[in-house]
Amino acid sequence: MATASLLHLPVTPAADPDRLLAELSAAVDLVAGGTAARVIVVNVAGLESVAAVACARAHARDVSFALVRDANGVLARAVVGPRRR
Repeated sequence: MATASLLHLPVTPAADPDRLLAELSAAVDLVAGGTAARVIVVNVAGLESVAAVACARAHARDVSFALVRDANGVLARAVVGPRRR
């Protein structure tokens, strides 16, 4: 059975889309490289502003990318992975 690990990253301010995109790209790299099966990024302000670019980068590496909203329609998390092959 696979185990899950929780990795706490620093909070990304909404005003820094470059850093947020770098963190999402790192999540894609973890999944594409086989280090992680899936990375879930939660509680990130400004996610919608970089989601399209992050999704394109993920799909270029054959990694799934999804945005998940809560019951109120608020963007709750990004799910990076699993690999699509």
